[in-house]
Amino acid sequence: MAPGGQEKYVTSQGIERTRRQVLTEAKPLFRGIRDEVDDTDVGGVAFGVVGLAFLADAYAAVQNDMRRFMNDAMEVMDEWAEALEGIERVWRAAEDYSTPKVVQGPDGRDVRITGPAVYQ
Repeated sequence: MAPGGQEKYVTSQGIERTRRQVLTEAKPLFRGIRDEVDDTDVGGVAFGVVGLAFLADAYAAVQNDMRRFMNDAMEVMDEWAEALEGIERVWRAAEDYSTPKVVQGPDGRDVRITGPAVYQ
């Protein structure tokens, strides 16, 4: 049980909300970090003459690494979102399947439907 005695459970709506948060909150954060890497450029003289020879290339390599790390992270988030979309469809079908439905059938008789839902 979760703190406060509330039970936690997964729903298709929760999965969809998580997918949306990955795409609308997390991914833009990483994109922003990547886009700000260029703002960290240091002019050649800032390292000094000796520092320029030793630090400039290493600093540029770190900037390139950061851009690559952020791009990789955003790529993973796209993969998560795609996977979560499929998981949500399957979870929703399972929710529908596990909840019997009663509809009015021929001659006003109730008909219980317990068959699987199919989502495309």
